[in-house]
Amino acid sequence: MKHKPQRLLILLVAISIGGSVGGIIADLPGGIVGAGATAVSGGAIGFAGIRPSVALPIVLGTITGVVLGRSIVNVLCAPATCTTLGWIVGVATGIGAFVGIGLVVALVTRSFEEYNEAATTDNPPLDTDAKTAESDKDT
Repeated sequence: MKHKPQRLLILLVAISIGGSVGGIIADLPGGIVGAGATAVSGGAIGFAGIRPSVALPIVLGTITGVVLGRSIVNVLCAPATCTTLGWIVGVATGIGAFVGIGLVVALVTRSFEEYNEAATTDNPPLDTDAKTAESDKDT
């Protein structure tokens, strides 16, 4: 299996971003976990052949969901009283973001693929603006 240098560069950038974000959230242990999680998920995305334009919004949305869910619980609780609850709510919010953003990205990607497929065949996509302009001329 050939690896393009571009994919390796993207993976290294992703690992550094994951480590940085993890370090901001939980110092050195968070940085290690963030870099490791990013390496594993980035490797899985590359191995599965998922396009970065599809994976990036889903991964970023999931991370954002976890951070927001955990932050909201931490704001509502007294300091150092709801750590476990914060992580539970953060993970649940991250799962919701993963599913929601994943569905939207999948539908948008499929829509673009259908449009491009129709444009390259004898069945071109409809141009609704042209039909509207023609119907305006008739009136």
